[in-house]
Amino acid sequence: MEALNKQNFEDLIKGKESFLSSSDSLPKAILSGSFNPLHKGHKAMHDHARKALDLDIFFEVCIQNADKPTLNYEEVTNVIDQFNSSDNWLLTKVGKFTEKAMLFPDSTFILGIDTLARVVNEKFYLNKDQMLAELEIFNANNNNFLVFGRKVEGSFVSLQDINIPEHINSRFTEVTEQDFRLDISSTELRS
Repeated sequence: MEALNKQNFEDLIKGKESFLSSSDSLPKAILSGSFNPLHKGHKAMHDHARKALDLDIFFEVCIQNADKPTLNYEEVTNVIDQFNSSDNWLLTKVGKFTEKAMLFPDSTFILGIDTLARVVNEKFYLNKDQMLAELEIFNANNNNFLVFGRKVEGSFVSLQDINIPEHINSRFTEVTEQDFRLDISSTELRS
């Protein structure tokens, strides 16, 4: 893949490209985030996932999230500049994990428990039936999830604390608190 430039970034914005990547290979393990800033927690999750999955991990930056303004070219280059030259990265404009699943079938998504809680929260869907139908996309596209617990509002939250619909429950694997715990967040670092 060619290096990021203004033209291919504009092509992504306009939908002429599905995603941009630092690699010619299709990602099989994806760590999504804003990485604003990239911190030791992200790097430790990346390294732990690489060992656990025995796959190259791609950092994915979504330039167009529902609850945030679209990132511009300068903001994206600032994020990418944080990665090591040996790190693989992706740029997409698909914010929902069901959309990511369709774009990257047969891949594993690496995420924190707070993100998973939003993925399976009915309030982000029209209703429960629509949520259950949409989440079936993970089965249809053979997507799995490696989930890291984290401290949320003062308490450590793990996979057993989240109500995952039964039809997709087997898609989720937990990294236990004993195997990994690092209480750090980009939000706290920015404040």
